[in-house]
Order: sequence, then C-alpha cells, then structure tokens
Amino acid sequence: MRLQEKGWLKRYLQNRREQILASGAGNVRARMDAYLGSEDYLYRTLQPTGLIYGYPSGFPDLIIRSTKNWSTKTYTRVLLAESYFNVGLYHLLDPGKDPEAVSQEIASDIRAFSLAVQPRHDQQGRTVLGARRQPLDQLEYIFENRVLIRNDWRNFWTSFFHNSLVFLDLILFNHWMNDRSEEALTLMRDYRQKLRMSVLQVIAASAWADGEINAEERELFYYFKESADLPERIRKTAEQYLTTEVTLDQLDLGQVSTWLQQKYLLELAILTTLSHQLKTRVETEFLSQLTAKLGLAQTELDQSLVVIEEFVAKNRGQLHYLQGRQAYQQVSNMLLFQMRQELRKNQKRIQREIRESKELVHLLTKSTREELSPEEWERVRRQLLDVLRTVPAFTIFILPGGSVTLPILLKLFPKSWLFPSSFGLDEEDLDAELAGNK
Repeated sequence: MRLQEKGWLKRYLQNRREQILASGAGNVRARMDAYLGSEDYLYRTLQPTGLIYGYPSGFPDLIIRSTKNWSTKTYTRVLLAESYFNVGLYHLLDPGKDPEAVSQEIASDIRAFSLAVQPRHDQQGRTVLGARRQPLDQLEYIFENRVLIRNDWRNFWTSFFHNSLVFLDLILFNHWMNDRSEEALTLMRDYRQKLRMSVLQVIAASAWADGEINAEERELFYYFKESADLPERIRKTAEQYLTTEVTLDQLDLGQVSTWLQQKYLLELAILTTLSHQLKTRVETEFLSQLTAKLGLAQTELDQSLVVIEEFVAKNRGQLHYLQGRQAYQQVSNMLLFQMRQELRKNQKRIQREIRESKELVHLLTKSTREELSPEEWERVRRQLLDVLRTVPAFTIFILPGGSVTLPILLKLFPKSWLFPSSFGLDEEDLDAELAGNK
C-alpha cells in the first residue's frame, strides 16, 4: 500500500474499504456487537496493539504484508489512523451503508474532532505556498504532526510511554461519537485539558506512593508533562506535583467520568510504580486504594496486571532499551505473587481439577520423560486455562482478543502441583513455596 509515502491515508482508507467488502459488512458489525459497548470494544481491540502504552506493536484489523522497513513514525501514524477508523466503524458501520460513504464520514468526523481539540491544526489546511489542502490531505498532515517521535531512548520506561497520550484522544473521540453535536465538540477542548491534568496528577501520586520520587519517575513525569501540551500557567501548576507530595486524597478525579478513562489512569499508575525497583507493599496498597477511588472493582486491577504482563512478555524482545529485561522481570514477579496468593486460597479445588484432567496429567507426565511437540504444549496451555476458569477469581484470564502464554502459566502454578508425584502437597509445603517466590 506504500504507507510510507505521501498520499498514504487515501490508500489506507481504500484498503480498509476493500477488507470490509471482503469480510462482509454484516459480519464485521456482528463481531463488534459482541462486545459490551464502544469502550469495551476500544479497550479490547487496541490494548494488544500497545498504543495505550505508547509502544506500537500491532494492528487490530489492518492486514499488512510486511512492516520490516517501516520507521517508528510510519508505524505509529498508521496505527493511530487505524485506531480512529475502528472507533468510527463501531459507531457508523451499518450493513445497509456503502463502505465508501462510511469511510468518508469517519474521515470527516476525525478531522472535525482534531480541529476542535487542537485548533492550530486548522493552520495546516494550507500548504506553505498558501494553497488550500484537500480534507484528506489535511487529515494526513494532522496525523503526521500528531505523532511526535522522541529518539533519545535514555530510559526504558519513558520509551515505553512514548506517544501514549494519543490514546486519551481516542477515548475522547469515542466519547464524542456517542453525541456528535457541535456543542459537545466545543466543550471537548477544555475537557481534554482537565483530563490531561488528571493524568499528571495520577502519575505524580503514583510516584510519591513510596514517599519519594526517583530519577526514573521524575523523567517519566516530565515526559508526560511535555506531551500534555498545556498552557504555560497550567504547566507551572503541574510542575509543583514533583516538589509537593501528591496524595490519593488530593487527586481531583471529578472529570474522570467513564470506565475507559478510569482504566487508562489505573494502567498508567501501574506502570509508574514499576519504573524503578520492584514495587513495595506501600505501592501495592496505593494501587488498590486508587482502584477504589476511581470507582473500579478490585478485579479490574487484577485484570490490568495480567494484560500489562502479557504485553511486556510478548514484546520484551523489542523492548531492549537498557532496562527492558529488568522491567519485564519486575512486572512478572509482581503479578506472580498476587496470583499465587489466589491460587493458595483455592488450592484444593485447583488440584482436584488438575487430577481430573486426564489429558493434562498425561501430557505433564510425558514432559518429564521427553520433549513435547508445539501442538502438545498448546494443549497443555488450553487445559491449564480451563482449570483456572473453574475458579471465579481467575475469570480475568478470559480476555477477549488476548491469551495467556504458556510460560506465564507454568510460572504461575507451583511446580509441585503439576506433576503426579506431588499432588498431595500440604499447606505448609505450599506456604514455603509461595514464600520462596515472593
């Protein structure tokens, strides 16, 4: 599709129209309707792409033969366009509509939203010679300038958050698509600014959770502050968050009004607490209290821990900026400790489920004598997931659009539970094994 060249947006939209026609608009609509709503669809579809964390690593639906020679800027701008397009599809796709008309309407809505929240983009409606750009060309130019690339990868965590604030705009675009009135569009710019301040407050409070802010947390905060594109007066207010401790009680979350906004802030807080050393019990308690303050159930925190673990696990080969390996281990240890505590509470039930799964027992026993094939290991993974699904606390593993990898599952279960010779493990042995894996 030559998405690296000028005119890429027009070619992208043509490709997406062809994909809808090939799949059938009715089938695409039915797949989207299987989600619980537009926010559930947006989160489940885009979370695996990494855009929420500022690290583009995949596309939700776009079929690309190869991205081998793509720059980070190209990858991010195409993912951003794809993300906006998916939001628009959710709200506008109707089997009775022509996909050509739908894509044009989506492009028009994206342009209107972008110009409303960042009026200076309207200046990009003309070339340097003063000629008026066509609407699609202007939107392409907006995408080009919306993706700001930072190249001094000094710290793993600031690179991990790279460009992540564009996800907040997607949340707001989805919010507006539920209304699409001129009045809502007029109010969007001020609302967007307040939400960005909430992001900075939550990051600061997360950094202060253990009583001090270290160099990594400070750099991360400054990166977000620069990305927030705030007026000078408000920027100075935000800078005070690093010099005066921000507590949970001081957080102003009154404008955080939707589930996806709450989820986004929670996951940024999780990643902030992981920006240096393995987080302390104080920080663990902070995340639990923040979850409640945001109005989310504690299972939402568990779910976010799982998906962040999955994302880092899948991308750790590419996240090689200095601290990548250490950061992955931090996420992994944190998740395993919490999940193992849940395992202990349901020990008898889980061990019984393992014993009653004859295929699982057979494969695990076989693995002690010889190497299993990839197909056999996949059967082990599915069987272990089936075991976890029998316990309500582990329904977080049933995530639309994602899956839990086998290495994570094997690390999650105490080894003594997975092999026939140790099915009779008692409580004292389990306590010792859990203590050894903290």
